Amino acid sequence: MYLSLLITFMCFAGEVFSSSLFSPCKKSDLPCIETTVNNALPKIFDGIPELGILKSDPQFIAVIDADLSALKYTFYNSTNYGYKNCEVSNLIINDDLTRISGKAVCPSLHMNGVYDMKGVLITLPIEGNGNYTFEGASFQLDFDIKLDKIKGSEGKTHLFIRKITYKPKALTPIQFNFQNLFNGKEDLAAVVKKFAKENWLDITLLLQDPIWEVSLDLLKTAVNKYLATFAIDDTILN
Repeated sequence: MYLSLLITFMCFAGEVFSSSLFSPCKKSDLPCIETTVNNALPKIFDGIPELGILKSDPQFIAVIDADLSALKYTFYNSTNYGYKNCEVSNLIINDDLTRISGKAVCPSLHMNGVYDMKGVLITLPIEGNGNYTFEGASFQLDFDIKLDKIKGSEGKTHLFIRKITYKPKALTPIQFNFQNLFNGKEDLAAVVKKFAKENWLDITLLLQDPIWEVSLDLLKTAVNKYLATFAIDDTILN
């Protein structure tokens, strides 16, 4: 989920790439770029208050609302943890800096908040509202980011993230914990909890897209706010 933030600091042109948080790298030296990006990510995730950019670890999400074919759920006041441990690799960058692709591995993501859910969870009826936690999630996220170049009011060129395409893949079992299922009926809740433990991957595939979509959209907004202050012209090293 932090992947769009990569773009914030990949402002490079000509034969080099640099920024205040990055060591200079030749454009063709992708291992160097990956190293400096991964070294800078923890600082990015701490937020940039002077630019009005909020923390990404933890990341607060006010509402996630999903209306699936057989299941409706809303997550309120959710918080994501663990982005500082993610690492970017396999970068591919086109010559005119309008497309960047690669992958990131996040070894331990956690999420908690308040839920409201009703419908069918794969094959089981489910209903409840209360606190929830998702623990122990390890993900690989393949991403492709398309960018536009725009002229700022000062006449310099800035990047703008137009679209992020992504494909998440859960690498380890996720522990789903929904409190107050069926209004506290423990016998019914126990069946769902057992089912969730045994079918964690199917449940992940069912629930994950609305979560990723909202989180990446927040990141894109933050990154574009940063990019508005950061001109490509100023990153070229002679």
